[in-house]
Amino acid sequence: MISEKDFAEKYTSFWQVAVPTSERLIREANRLGYGRFAPPMKSAGQPEMHAVIAEIAFGILKASYSPLRIKPISSDQLSDIVEVAYKSILRAAQASPLQIPAPRAKQIIEAQSLAKRMETFFFEKELATELTFEPRFSGCGVIDDCYGDLIAGNTLYEVKTGDRPYRSVDLRQVLIYAALNYASATYSLSHIALLNPRLGTYLRFELDTLSDQLSGKASAELFGDIVHFVSSENIST
Repeated sequence: MISEKDFAEKYTSFWQVAVPTSERLIREANRLGYGRFAPPMKSAGQPEMHAVIAEIAFGILKASYSPLRIKPISSDQLSDIVEVAYKSILRAAQASPLQIPAPRAKQIIEAQSLAKRMETFFFEKELATELTFEPRFSGCGVIDDCYGDLIAGNTLYEVKTGDRPYRSVDLRQVLIYAALNYASATYSLSHIALLNPRLGTYLRFELDTLSDQLSGKASAELFGDIVHFVSSENIST
């Protein structure tokens, strides 16, 4: 079995055939096609701390967001969020506290700023709709069960917090979630999106329009191709 991230990153031969224009599309989107909702924000942490900061920010968003209002969180809640996020990153990276140190106050403040940006974005751009956090997508073929970041209305969002432009692998990751959802019919999705609160930008695509641009096919046909490939007996893991 493989993760959705491994499939997005490593199976380049498949992706070159399935979505041959993805590199060009994402390059053009980075150049002039993204939406901006905030100015870029500098990081107070070293690169190895970015994942921790991002995890804390997402935890704060989950704890505070409501379609009606942003709920304040207590200092005890914040401490719990920081602890859970830090342990989660250490576990995922198979790292020790010597390799990834515990977040300091300025990094927690940075995470709070990222969370505030996301809160503002979803209130303004998604009209304060209900958010479904960490939607679960049932595995298919060689792909394990996996979790996206969040769904707002009919849009599946993948959140990236790095200080870099969007990459085609980011888009492929969200396409995998959409294909798994096509196979299981769990959620009603019409759009997918990439969001970077650090850069203050987002990309949002209607599924059929995006699929046509990437492959010349309707989204159902493209997703069927992805599902068929990961279910094939010939795929190597």
